[in-house]
Amino acid sequence: MRALMVLSLVFAFPATALAQASAKVGEKAPAFELTGIDGKTHTLASAKGKLVVLEWFNPDCPFVKRVYDEGPMKAVQAAHLAAGGVWLSINSGGTGKQGHGKARNAEAAKAWKMAHPVLLDENGTVGKTYGATRTPEVLVIDPDGKLVYQGAFDNTGGGGYDGKSPVIAYLTDALAAVRAGKPVPVGQTKPWGCSVKYQAPK
Repeated sequence: MRALMVLSLVFAFPATALAQASAKVGEKAPAFELTGIDGKTHTLASAKGKLVVLEWFNPDCPFVKRVYDEGPMKAVQAAHLAAGGVWLSINSGGTGKQGHGKARNAEAAKAWKMAHPVLLDENGTVGKTYGATRTPEVLVIDPDGKLVYQGAFDNTGGGGYDGKSPVIAYLTDALAAVRAGKPVPVGQTKPWGCSVKYQAPK
């Protein structure tokens, strides 16, 4: 626990939006095409008309491990998929970076029984387009293709799920609002977690 608290101080500071980002909450989500660990090409366009979650992913980030192993990430994913939604986990880590590569991500997907696509964005184009800065950072795209939420999975800061402190489930609340035809209560929050391990510019 002490180690995670230290990591929180190192990694969970407010994120700065990337200069290249073109995605904005309240506007149409930019199209993209990425190859998954399954070797198939996946596009945002193929999810047209559905409620979509984009999750920035790094299997070796301690915050990602915490929300998968002790937090409700897997339960939230299962409920969303069961309701007919689309969930895409995106790893924008560059070659040689922490959590990079098809093999490592396939291993993690199997261990966590991830029943949705895990996509590789090795050059970071999609991550930068969406302004993704942390893992896990989540975004919600409504059935009309509009980005309606971006930020933290919840308000815990990755500090643990001991049941003693109240949890504001930002992502779950956003999904529930869209399904009910209501405005998302909080459209944007500051994401927490490890920095996205983008490839350094050449």
